[in-house]
Amino acid sequence: MRALTAVALIGLMASGFGGGAGAEEALQLGRNPGECEISAALGIAKEGCAPVTQRPPMVKKAEPAPAPAPEPAPVPVAVEPPHPFTASFEITFEFGSAKLSHESVRLLGRIGGVLGGPEAAKARFRILGHTDGVGAAADNLRLSRQRAAAVRDFLVKRAGMAAGRFEVIGRGSSELLNKNNPAAAENRRVEITNLGE
Repeated sequence: MRALTAVALIGLMASGFGGGAGAEEALQLGRNPGECEISAALGIAKEGCAPVTQRPPMVKKAEPAPAPAPEPAPVPVAVEPPHPFTASFEITFEFGSAKLSHESVRLLGRIGGVLGGPEAAKARFRILGHTDGVGAAADNLRLSRQRAAAVRDFLVKRAGMAAGRFEVIGRGSSELLNKNNPAAAENRRVEITNLGE
């Protein structure tokens, strides 16, 4: 619940609506992603950017079948995640609040340029808010939803998008990226998933 740093992480998330965070698959994009990087992460073919290619499926180890004799090593099985295009952003807010910082307003302007463009006109998006592990769980859950709603409200007001195109969910501190350091900045993030049409 401290002020966040403006770092964007783009990650392939293993879970759909109710699953875990899939933190081990997250890739750090950089501090100031451009519209082409954002559009590629969200699977949106934006004019003037390189074509979007489907991300490779995640590989999940197959469970070996129990047998009395030694079995050969399990063969990896390709598993396609339900929503392969999820961008996870560390959006900055004022301390303990859902008020966006100036850095976040600039970043959300670029995100709005992608989500509000004609290439994504029919797409729906899930905005999922997370906090760090500092503070009471109930307070973190409330704050994470308020922060996700603040992102949606910005996109509706500034990018002219319809509010009905967004699902807003708060996860509080239940899905920490850095479980070894619950107060770490990377735990405070807002994920945006392209749900398609």
